[in-house]
Amino acid sequence: MLHNLRPYLIQCYDVHDFPRTNNEMEGSIRRLKARYRRISGRKHWNIYLLRYGRSVAFYEWWQANPERWQQFEMFSQNIDRDCWKQIKKETALAWTEQLQRFRFLHKRKEFLSMLEDQWASAVETDSMH
Repeated sequence: MLHNLRPYLIQCYDVHDFPRTNNEMEGSIRRLKARYRRISGRKHWNIYLLRYGRSVAFYEWWQANPERWQQFEMFSQNIDRDCWKQIKKETALAWTEQLQRFRFLHKRKEFLSMLEDQWASAVETDSMH
């Protein structure tokens, strides 16, 4: 059923006790947003979400239960360095894609202008060789 989606898009189904229905998920997101607003004093959380993305929900889930947090600490001590580098690379790629989508939707003119400048400099550099 979900095989055609990006692998990191629906990781919540890989974790036991994560919200399973749309209502539960929306409630969880609402609580995350409310917590962020209390901490930061800001009304909008787009920048926070763009910066930390999928890590926000995982952190909240791990932190909600002391046993889970101990599990996390044990798990994190046994992560292979190469595995860590791969996860970091995937996270950076996901963050970049999310940021590009945000810029295209909310700052389209600046984003397209930046892409045109990058294309022009790439063509210019390529023509020099």
